[in-house]
Amino acid sequence: MYNNKIEILLNLFKYENNELKILLRKKEDEPFKGYWMLPSEMLSNKESVLECTDRMIHDIGFDNVYMNTCDVYSSIDRVPDNRILGISVYGLINTLKINQEIEVSEEYEWFSVTSIPKTVYDNLEIIEETTNRLKQDLYNTGLLKELFPSDFTMPELQKLFELVRGKKIDRRNFRKKLFKLDVIEDTNEKNVTMTGRPAELYRFKDKENKTLFYEQ
Repeated sequence: MYNNKIEILLNLFKYENNELKILLRKKEDEPFKGYWMLPSEMLSNKESVLECTDRMIHDIGFDNVYMNTCDVYSSIDRVPDNRILGISVYGLINTLKINQEIEVSEEYEWFSVTSIPKTVYDNLEIIEETTNRLKQDLYNTGLLKELFPSDFTMPELQKLFELVRGKKIDRRNFRKKLFKLDVIEDTNEKNVTMTGRPAELYRFKDKENKTLFYEQ
């Protein structure tokens, strides 16, 4: 008998205030009432994985989000007493959408990927593996352009790379490598909304995508 169900698990990320954050939903019923979980939906027989993901994102309050399919979770007991196959996908909320101040409903909340609360079933494993996958993908300028489609400061970008690499980066060497690769340009403008000294604004050049500072 073949009656397996397929669950799409959405890992929706944003980079804000020098933190990588993920959107989680509070479980309102038992079991695990009060725990947190990834937004998820069962895949309909009439839709693709992408269509199901788009539907979830629209229901949350966003649209035109960059999406990437990640892994399949097929452990027999990943959801007790129910045979459900899980497919994880991740999406990126860019700085322009963040600035639109779109508010999600009260059942959702953004959490730093370094401070994940108690989660249901195998959701923590999925979050950790998807976050690591995203961090590796962020070495590509194509994906960085999704997070930073408009102007950004050098400290913002450097903080993200320090998060990805898990260690501090020398400021001057970081700038030097970026300009040597010819992937960013100075906008000749400054971020006057920041506290303290205004920071210079940069943007990614509209050229072919490149890999930045990749290390095994």
